[in-house]
Amino acid sequence: DPDPCTGCGACVSACPDGALCLENGEGPVSWSASACLGCLACSKACAAGAVSLGERAVRLCVGGKLGRHPHLAEPSGVFASPEELVEKLSEMLSEFIENARPDERFAAYRIRVGNTSEPHKAGKKR
Repeated sequence: DPDPCTGCGACVSACPDGALCLENGEGPVSWSASACLGCLACSKACAAGAVSLGERAVRLCVGGKLGRHPHLAEPSGVFASPEELVEKLSEMLSEFIENARPDERFAAYRIRVGNTSEPHKAGKKR
């Protein structure tokens, strides 16, 4: 909420993801929804209570892997309920089972086909 914001920058300093920015060192703070991971550090740091939190949701990120060739997970959707999330995961797993190459892992498949919401039909059946 820009009205109570004092422009102190405490929330900007607290944000580990760089999702908040003070333009020219003055308030109010601007927020990047795409950079925000929802850790709530900004709301805890704001003494003025200017950080208002919206409805709770879950952002699904898939395709991440560690190892010699690491890859960051990519956003695949935002879901308001656990049921919506489970439905999306079920769709993704069904698509993977149907279209992945033999011995292909889930993250490698998601990286190969991309993280769109459309089903992918290119690939060998398991």
